[in-house]
Amino acid sequence: MLFIIEIAINLSPRRADNGYMERCSTKFDGSNDSIIALHKGSTFDSNATDHKGCIDFEIELDGKPLNFTLSYGDRQAKLSDLVPAARQLCTEIINAATQNESDHGRQVTCGKGCASCCSYLVSLSSAEAFRIKDEIFAMPVQKRQSFMRSMINGAKYILDHTMPEKLPGEKNDRISEENSTDDISAWYGNLNLTCPFLTNKSCDIYDIRPLVCREHLVTTEAPACKYTAPSIPRVVEMPVSIASVLMQTSDKLDNTLQEAIILPLAMLWAEENIERSKRTWPGETITRAFVETILETISLENREAANSLPIIEPPQSSGQPLLEHAENNY
Repeated sequence: MLFIIEIAINLSPRRADNGYMERCSTKFDGSNDSIIALHKGSTFDSNATDHKGCIDFEIELDGKPLNFTLSYGDRQAKLSDLVPAARQLCTEIINAATQNESDHGRQVTCGKGCASCCSYLVSLSSAEAFRIKDEIFAMPVQKRQSFMRSMINGAKYILDHTMPEKLPGEKNDRISEENSTDDISAWYGNLNLTCPFLTNKSCDIYDIRPLVCREHLVTTEAPACKYTAPSIPRVVEMPVSIASVLMQTSDKLDNTLQEAIILPLAMLWAEENIERSKRTWPGETITRAFVETILETISLENREAANSLPIIEPPQSSGQPLLEHAENNY
C-alpha cells in the first residue's frame, strides 16, 4: 500500500480569482448518485428502476448471512460514483456488527463528544478523495472555505513535519517497504494533529465521513482510545473492511498501486489528480469489480495489513506551488 505522505506540490498556473471557486462549487451536483445503488436482501425490483442489471452477493457475520444486491445503470460511472453505495453497505455491516456485539453482551461505547480517535491516521481511497472533494466544493461558500482552510493548515503541518529518515528502532535509512502501518501511524500520532473536520469534539461532515472512521468502533471506554493510553481499546471486528475493498477496487480499475491518501492531504491530492477523477467505466464494470473484490477479500484466510509502505516522492515540474495556490484561493 502506498501512503500518500508527500504530495506533488506543483500545479499549472491558474488565475487566483472567484471564477475558480465558482467552477469548483458547481462541478458536483449529486446527479450521478443512482448509477450504482445498494439494495438490502431481496428489495431490488428491476421493474421499478431504470437500472440495467444487478449483482447479488452475501457477507457472513458470526455465521449469519447478510444478503445484498448492487444494481447499476446504463450510464458511464466514475470511481466516485461507487462511494454512496459503499457508504450504505458499510452502514449495513456496522449495524449488523453492532447488534452482534450486543447479542454477546458487549456495547459499542462510541458516541457524540467522544473524539479520541479523531487524531488517528485516517486514509482514503482515491474514490473517496474525489468524492469528498466534490461534496465539499458543493457546499455553501462560507462552509467550504472554512473546511479548505482547515485542510490547508493540516497539509502544511504534515509537509513541515515529514517522516524522519530513520524511525527509532529501525535499521533502514529511509521510510520504505520495510516499514509497517504501525510505523506510519506512530509518526502521525506524534504530530498531535486533530481532524480538520472536528469542531467541539463533533464531526462536521458526519454524513460523508470516511469509511475508516465509520468502521472504527470500540467496546472499551474512551480513555483507552487515546494515542498515549497504556491500554489498547477493543475494536469491533468487521467481516470485511469496505474501506479496504474500495481502495483495492480503485487500484484495479485505475491500474495503480494501492493508494492510501492521508485525510488532510486529500483535497490537494484530488486537485492534482483531477483528470483521473473524470475517468469513466461502464456501470457494470465498476460494480462487478467492487463485488468481486469483496468476495476475494472475504475468501482470504489471512487479511493482514500490507507491510510495503513506500513514500511517493513529489515529481519535479514547473508551475505555481499548490499550497501557495490554495492559500491564495481559499
